[in-house]
Amino acid sequence: MTPNELEELYAPYRDRDSLPNVTGGDRTLLYGLDVLSRLHHVYLQDGEVHRVVYHGGSGAPEVFLHQIGDEISIMGIVPELGLYPEACDFEFCRGLKERGVSFIFREFGQIAPLSGPFRGHVVEDAPSLTP
Repeated sequence: MTPNELEELYAPYRDRDSLPNVTGGDRTLLYGLDVLSRLHHVYLQDGEVHRVVYHGGSGAPEVFLHQIGDEISIMGIVPELGLYPEACDFEFCRGLKERGVSFIFREFGQIAPLSGPFRGHVVEDAPSLTP
């Protein structure tokens, strides 16, 4: 470790309340499970960060929450039972860590391989969702 790296580790959190800047194509940023067996999917779509919390299963998901951009609080963004690491974006996670967010990761290999840009459902998968 260099003196500059050590200084960076002791630096105060940056932009504690804002989401990390995300660039690039549409993709899953975080994907995990809470104690009520609801799936949490944070994803980038058309340049906007979305957070969807839903019960999975066959058919359309039962969505409990949909937030976009500034509506998303970073302090509650990580579900209690943990994140699936193979479904999470490293740069986004690093940005959250720089803001003081703690992570619990599940074991690798607990979910099927990715088959597209998104790991979980996006809000368009639940057309009956009303704000």
